[in-house]
Amino acid sequence: MPKLNPERLRQLNLSVQDMATYLRQQKWEQVAHENERFLVFKGPLDDFGNPIPLILTSRDDFADTLLRLAQAIELLANIRNCSLDEILVDIQRIRSKQTNKSITRRAKSFWHVLRERHRALLSRI
Repeated sequence: MPKLNPERLRQLNLSVQDMATYLRQQKWEQVAHENERFLVFKGPLDDFGNPIPLILTSRDDFADTLLRLAQAIELLANIRNCSLDEILVDIQRIRSKQTNKSITRRAKSFWHVLRERHRALLSRI
């Protein structure tokens, strides 16, 4: 399996939140960890019947964040038996959907406020 250069993730602006969202959508379970600097997930069972662990940093500004993200993508590609690019495309697709939902929510909120202000102005006339 090829290795993923962490610098590529910087260029793609991949975040811990992007990866955590992807993992949750792939049915990985986030588990509590005593150290708040880590996000720990349990995935599918390995050959011995144990859940596969995946550990990320909890923030994007830690020194090893990109390395851990790259290792996570390599692990996921290995588990799914697919290319690194397939995992990256899936993560970007989910991020895009999340961004679109956020924009839609903000736009609806904006139009709601605008409509209410318009009604208030009309009621003064």
